[in-house]
Order: sequence, then C-alpha cells, then structure tokens
Amino acid sequence: MRLAIPCIDGVVNQCFEETKVLKVYDIENRVTVSVYDYDFSCDDAEAVAEFLLNEQINGIICGEITQETCEVLIAKDIAIYSGAEGDPDKAIEQLMFGDIITPEGEYDHTGEIQIEGPNAGRFVRVHYKGTFNDGSVFDSSYEREQPLEYTCGVGLMIQGFDKAVVEMMPGEVRDVHLMPAEAYGEYNPAAVITYPLSSLPGLDAIQIGQQVSSSMMGITTVMTVIAKDDETVTFDSNHEMAGKELNFTIELLEVR
Repeated sequence: MRLAIPCIDGVVNQCFEETKVLKVYDIENRVTVSVYDYDFSCDDAEAVAEFLLNEQINGIICGEITQETCEVLIAKDIAIYSGAEGDPDKAIEQLMFGDIITPEGEYDHTGEIQIEGPNAGRFVRVHYKGTFNDGSVFDSSYEREQPLEYTCGVGLMIQGFDKAVVEMMPGEVRDVHLMPAEAYGEYNPAAVITYPLSSLPGLDAIQIGQQVSSSMMGITTVMTVIAKDDETVTFDSNHEMAGKELNFTIELLEVR
C-alpha cells in the first residue's frame, strides 16, 4: 500500500489544495518500508487523481480537503483519511492503529479491498493478545486498555490477522496461529550486512540494539545493529518479527 501526506514546513498541510510537497510512504504489514518526497501542485481534482494513480498511490492522509476533490478521488478508488495534523510520520502511525478520525465520516473511504469477506472495507474495533509459541506475550490491546481500530481487508494489518477478522461476527472470540508467510514474512539472511566502520563516519559510538535509517535512491530502510567490533558493524534490516510463528486471540467488538 502507498499512502501520501500533503506537507508544508515538515508538518501535515491542513489545506490539501494548497499543497506543494507530498510525502509518500510504502507500507507493508503496518510497517513503513520506504519514504519519498514529491514536488506537487494541485491544479484541479482530475489532475490530482491522475498524478496519484500514475504514482500508484492508494490513499491520502490529510487535514482538510474540499468536497469536489474528495468526490473525484473516491470515484477513482483512492482512499481518503482526513483529520490528521502535525508530524506526518506520526499521522502514518496513528492511521495504522486507527486513531485518525474522519469528521462525521464525510470523507471516509476504505481503499482497495485486498481480502474478501463480510467485514471487508468496514471499520472494526478489536481487542487482541499476541503470543509466541512458548506462551510469552509480545503485544496486547487488553493490557493497554485500548482496542485496535482500523479498516478491515485493505492491507493495514498483517494478512493472517485480517483474514480472521474479515470473517468474524461482533462478540466473537477467535484463536489463530500464523506461520511467517501470513505474519511478518520469512527471515531473509541477505538482509544482514556487515560494513567496515571506516566507511561509516560518525558511527563509532553506535551500540548493539540501536536502529539507524539508510536512504538510497529515495528509499529509506530501518536497520538494527546486531554486532560490532573495532573494525566492523553488522546491520539487520529484517522486521523484528520476521520468521516467527505468531498466535493471536482476537475479540471483535464492533463493525460499522
């Protein structure tokens, strides 16, 4: 999924039609895998839609947007999530966890359906607990006392989780076991790379466990330091859950 955010001076531009810069995010399994900046001019709604479609952008996150532009984008099956403000990276995070509100639902649009089922394209609220095979808990909305809210079936969640929720009834509780292919993917040894410290000025003090961002040809990758000695440092750009089997207990609270 590719999402775009109109920006001005590094924050979300509250007037979409006055935007000059779009920050575009490639999202996989609720994780940002790359970020791009585009020069952008909103001449008219049709031109905006053509630009977004040409760049394969599935949706926009914005502050406010006119009804005319909204209607044109929705007709082109481009999702619109309004009500965002401040840091665009934070807006992406908020959307992944269902916190962005579309005023009165006026501009709400689900985006492209990727998983079919009764709840596909609908807003859902769920409680869940995630565990590894040894029973240890890695995440729980119950412990946070805050249900997860998101649009079901449009690629905002890992595939196996979404496949379960898309078929559930409100009030139902379901246990699912996910292999890596339906969670965060298989672990890729090729994503582990060792560099000589001499080629990375300024990273002498970096410690194991720290994360850094690497940008190349407009693509930003987050990497974790997994080893370091006096001459080399080794980075792992796999997702921290890659290669792991996951278990979820999911309770569907609401569908609308």
